[in-house]
Amino acid sequence: MQITVTPEAARYILHERKIAGVLRLALVKSGCSGFSFTLTGAAAPSTGDIAVVSNGVTIVVSQSDAADLDDTVIDVVKQFAGASLQISNPKFTSSCGCGKSFTKNS
Repeated sequence: MQITVTPEAARYILHERKIAGVLRLALVKSGCSGFSFTLTGAAAPSTGDIAVVSNGVTIVVSQSDAADLDDTVIDVVKQFAGASLQISNPKFTSSCGCGKSFTKNS
C-alpha cells in the first residue's frame, strides 16, 4: 500500500496542525458525485487497520478502503488565507460542480 505525504504536508501536519497520534484517511459516500475523502486525527490505529508511514506521518486506513486509497498523495496548498491539505488519487478524477465529491474511474 502506497500513501505519500509530501515533505511540505508533513511539516504542516506535525508542526502547524500539531497532530498527535495517527491520521485516519477514509473514503466516504458523499455529495452528488458519490465519494469524498476524510482525514481525521486518531489516538491509535483500530484493529485491522493498515498503517503507512510517510515523511514521519502515520496514516491509517481500514482494510475495506485500502485498495481504493492505494497511490493517494497528501499535499499542502498554501493560499492567501492560510493553508489546507489536499488529497489526490489517480483512481478518482471526475468531480461534481462544487468540487466536494468525485467518482471512481472505471
